[in-house]
Amino acid sequence: MAARRSHGQKKCLPCKARRMKCSETRPGCEQCSNHRLVSQNNSPSLIWSDIRIKSRPPTPSSSSSSTASEDSVDLMASEQKLNLEDLELMMNWCTATYRSLARTSAGERVWQSVVPRESLRNPFLMRGVLALSALHLAFTHRGKQQKEYLKTAQAHQTHALGGLTLAGAVSERNCNATFALSSLMIVFSIAFPLLVRPTSTHTSLDDLCRVFSITRRSIKVLIEIIPWVQDGEMGSLTTREEDPAPQMPDTSKLAILFLHNLNTTFSNHDPHHETAVYTETIQILGECLEKLLRGGEPSLIAFRWIHRLPARYLDLLTDRQPLALTILAHYCVILHHLRDRWWMGDWGTRILREISQVLGCQWTQSISWAIDATGFVPGT
Repeated sequence: MAARRSHGQKKCLPCKARRMKCSETRPGCEQCSNHRLVSQNNSPSLIWSDIRIKSRPPTPSSSSSSTASEDSVDLMASEQKLNLEDLELMMNWCTATYRSLARTSAGERVWQSVVPRESLRNPFLMRGVLALSALHLAFTHRGKQQKEYLKTAQAHQTHALGGLTLAGAVSERNCNATFALSSLMIVFSIAFPLLVRPTSTHTSLDDLCRVFSITRRSIKVLIEIIPWVQDGEMGSLTTREEDPAPQMPDTSKLAILFLHNLNTTFSNHDPHHETAVYTETIQILGECLEKLLRGGEPSLIAFRWIHRLPARYLDLLTDRQPLALTILAHYCVILHHLRDRWWMGDWGTRILREISQVLGCQWTQSISWAIDATGFVPGT
């Protein structure tokens, strides 16, 4: 029997599966539209689907042909489901998540429109957007749904970081996408531990130290590529905030003075006390608290302190040194000012609670300013 002559048609999967005549229009053929199916024509609009369809050689067997047809239908249904899940995440991003990242109206436009458009050209950024959107949805759901969104968020985050590595060195071509993804991963690293219950061997303090480490690395990348980004579409995300006018009394000065005096006391009694490290850390904290109490943007202030910290202080914090914890307790006031943002939540009081437990009652007076400023009640 003579082989059937090919007419060079490239039917979409639903038409193949249903054995319908395909109009071959892009992005969706007329038959698919009439039957409310998702046309699989390798359209750029389906960029965030990672299923690769492999063609199968035709066989004369009718049973094999039937099996292939059923497999095509299953594959189509699976891919359609994946696309709908990702579309849900993108819709949530464009209607809700983007707002939680912006600090100005210009920034809102960038996060809502420019970043999604940039992600179409850089799949690793698309994954980052979907990861944070899924994590955002996990915060608004409970039970099984929350676990599913968390699982989805982790999967997209893994692909985002892997994709960024494969993209190679940062260049002017991908600097915007890299800048956006680095920012997203900072927020992701802060938010994710809030949905994980601390244990006796894994505490919130451990999580925060890890957040500090990730944030410092990400900020280093951001600073290096700002010269490329600042004159482009995402330039509004790099603008520095002007010093605001005073909005409330700066009660932090006495607290900072107390920390300096405490540092001096330790230094006088212990020749191995790392006075210089603590002095620098306290000075940076004082500058940040002053900006906060003058009405500065809390998120910028929070990240500024993390970035400028002496690396040695993080070691002392990991070792649970009392003065290091006392300084961190005062930093919790800045975190507390961000409590209305879903990705920050109760980090401030959560860490303050652990610090008060580690230090004990004899140190309560040393963190009294932070306790008063946050309204935290020790022992709760």
